[in-house]
Order: sequence, then structure tokens, then C-alpha cells
Amino acid sequence: MSLIDTNGLPYQTVYVRNIYYMITTNIDVTDGLANGAVGKLVHVETNYEGLVKTIWLEFPDLPQIGKKFRRKAAGYAAEINVSRMAVPIVLRSSNIPLNNNKTIFVKRTHVSLVCVCATTIHKSQGNKYSEIVYEYDRRHSQSLLYVALSRVTSIEGLYITTKNNDKTFYHCRRRSSSTIDLQDEFKRLSLNKLQTINGDLINFITNRQGLSIFTFNCQSLTAHAVDLQDSVIRNSNILVLSETWLGNESDISIPNFNCIVKYKRPNTRAGGVAIYQNSSNAVNIITPSMECSVSQSDIYGTIQSSVGDLCLAECVIDNGQKIIIVAVYITPNKKLDDIIEFLHRSLLPYTSRGSALLNKN
Repeated sequence: MSLIDTNGLPYQTVYVRNIYYMITTNIDVTDGLANGAVGKLVHVETNYEGLVKTIWLEFPDLPQIGKKFRRKAAGYAAEINVSRMAVPIVLRSSNIPLNNNKTIFVKRTHVSLVCVCATTIHKSQGNKYSEIVYEYDRRHSQSLLYVALSRVTSIEGLYITTKNNDKTFYHCRRRSSSTIDLQDEFKRLSLNKLQTINGDLINFITNRQGLSIFTFNCQSLTAHAVDLQDSVIRNSNILVLSETWLGNESDISIPNFNCIVKYKRPNTRAGGVAIYQNSSNAVNIITPSMECSVSQSDIYGTIQSSVGDLCLAECVIDNGQKIIIVAVYITPNKKLDDIIEFLHRSLLPYTSRGSALLNKN
């Protein structure tokens, strides 16, 4: 019976360390453990009867394969002294029909692996190898040729052979009929470059010579600081960030920007706000004004708020005008009345009437 008939479970397999084996069924496609994935056997685990129960494979050319499985088995792998890069492949069972009427079934339990010394080009799709030997055939389509040659990670690991020792390379001598339309489309696209608004925005910022403020909802500044290197952002004066998820004691460096003020309520995962100033900005002067959210003092006493996070900074532009810049994060599903009260209580001292009422500058 073929592997197709047995749902990818072989009848018998000989296991040898440091030999490559191919997975013959989809174990977890999202983790890369799919039919056709090839790994090197590093450990054979048996039960008390001496029967194989788990095979541990490494995927040196594609280490992202089995990442979830490795994480789950990390503690056990260390306990049995197996490489932390090894992925466990366990026994699987399948009911196999023995007749056409499917009235007789047998149950086979095996590890879905076969020793692999060679594979078809189609089967190799999705895999990468440090070395390959490709048996070139002039009858192969150009797309099949591409798949074969692109499996190797470097040109030094590519070896090409032929059945009749013909060293002529027949492909790419003329445009392949199967790819003419695709090549024409690439040519058309190259002549119609997509125009973005980046240039227009930069010109607008430069020509206005005013205060440019860029707002960004980070959803983790640690994870998305790299996204703040856009050309428009680099030309902005101020960054106002929300959902930084950044503790008050933590600092994240953004190229060409200095953190002026930040705040996040303690003991909360989400939220967090921050204001950054362009380090090359000599026109505008930013000073931290205050941090408030969880508690703040005014004539009404101390307010404990779970509504959100808020921080402020004072900006004095070149004509002497003062501007208060506010970064606000509001926790989802809060009542509108609570949000209004939170903002009023937080920002009241920075209005002319509020500062007079509170006897503050």
C-alpha cells in the first residue's frame, strides 16, 4: 500500500541519527510541520518496551519550522538532554480500509516520517536546503525550473547534473510562452510607478514652516518603534503616541527623537501615552508640563480614575506663542460622562478660566 492509502503512515522505517527524514502528512501547517518538510534526525525516544514513541528532528535550513512545538516541549527536551532546536514528531494512528467496500479496517500507528535521499521538485516546494543536486531536464517548464533552483540557500550549494551529460542550458534562450503575459505586465508596471503622498507631505511640512505633529497608535511601542522611521515622521516636529504599553520606568529609543514625557497607569497592560520631540528641532522648545491620570490634585481633592492615560507638554514656538500638546488614551467601553469628566478635570488647569479658578499659572 502507498503512503496515500495509509494517510502518510509508512509500514516500516529505519531510523538513523544525522540522516534526513521527510514528514509525510500535515501535522501542523501553521507551524511549518507540513507534508514534505525535511529535517535531520537527532534523537530517537523509545518507551519501556524499546518501541519508538517520538522522533526528534532539527530543521537547520528553516529554523522557523516547529517553533511552537519546540516552545511547548522545551522543558521536557532539556530534561532528556535533547537539543533545544529539536522538534518532537510523535506517533499517529490511522484506520486503513483493506477492501474496496471499506468493510474491513486495520489500525496503523506509526511516526509519519520516511527517509529521504531524494525528492520531487513539487514535493520540495516550501523547503530550503543548504545543498541540492538538481537533475536538469530541458523538458521542465520554466516555473518548475524556478522552483528547483530556488530551493537552495546559496549558489555555492547548487549542483546541476543531467542524465546524458548534456551541459547545455536550454532555458531562458527565448521568452517562454507560459510567462509572456506575466513579463509584459511587469514591464507595464515598471513604466507606471505608483505615486505616493510622502513627497507632497514633506513639501507641505517644509514650506509651511509651522509646527508639524504626527500621531500614532502604537499598540506596543517596543514592537513598532521600527515603524517610526518613515520619511514623513523624520520631518515632523512632534510625535504624539498612544497605546505605548510602556511602563513609566521603561525607555524606548526612536531615531532622531527625544522622549519629553510619558505616562501609563501601573498594573495595566494596555494604554500608555508619550510625547517625543525631533532632536534636530531648534525652533520649538518642549518642556514636560505634567503627568496625570490615576490621581491628580485640584481644588476638588484627589481623583482616582480608571478612564485612561494622559500626559501633557508645553510647546513655545518661534513667535512666542504657547501651545499645550496632550496625548490621551481612553480605556474602551467607558461611559461618555466619565470620559468627559476625566478630560475636564485633567485639562481644566490649562484653560484661562480654569487656571484663574485654581489660582495657577
